Amino acid sequence: MQALVDHPVVVPVVAFLRDHAVVVPALLVLAVASVVLAGPVARRLGSGRPAAALLLLACSAPFAMTLPPSSVEVAPDAVAGCVTTLRRLGEWGRGGEELANVLLTLPAGLLLVALLPRAAVAPGLALAACFPLLVEGVQYAVPALGRSCEVTDVVLNLLGIAVGALLGLAARPVVAAARRRRGLRRGRPAPGPHPSASPGTSARP
Repeated sequence: MQALVDHPVVVPVVAFLRDHAVVVPALLVLAVASVVLAGPVARRLGSGRPAAALLLLACSAPFAMTLPPSSVEVAPDAVAGCVTTLRRLGEWGRGGEELANVLLTLPAGLLLVALLPRAAVAPGLALAACFPLLVEGVQYAVPALGRSCEVTDVVLNLLGIAVGALLGLAARPVVAAARRRRGLRRGRPAPGPHPSASPGTSARP
């Protein structure tokens, strides 16, 4: 157990949650809201309620992870401005921060592509791509949050969306097959001629 607690990936996660105590309650509120709103979204997407709830949570959770203020007092001038240059490769890998920024938006990209109708995929991804810019803009405009604004974070968040979209593209056939099976279980007629119709005749009205 101690080895797990001291793992280089676990340590920064625990430290982040300790310094941002409001994150867990915010995620719980978003989870409940996602379950409540899953019904209308599921009907709109033609998906199941669990899938719709996951999509809502995946798209809203990054805001709960990146915008709540730090519980550690930080001088406003310590986070003023924005780092507009990419982080040097030699500085990457600091406590898994880069991986965390990719994983933060990966589920949203995956579920948007896997669950949305084809016509809605491009607008959905475009909207998701605005998330990193919005977050960094808020962090820049409100230094009191104690969060730093970095272009590197935007690039990593966009990378997460792109990787998730590729995984979602691979998952679309699986989702389509699951929807067909669910439709058959509900007794929906399979595509094709009406069972009562025979060749050369038409079905009775």
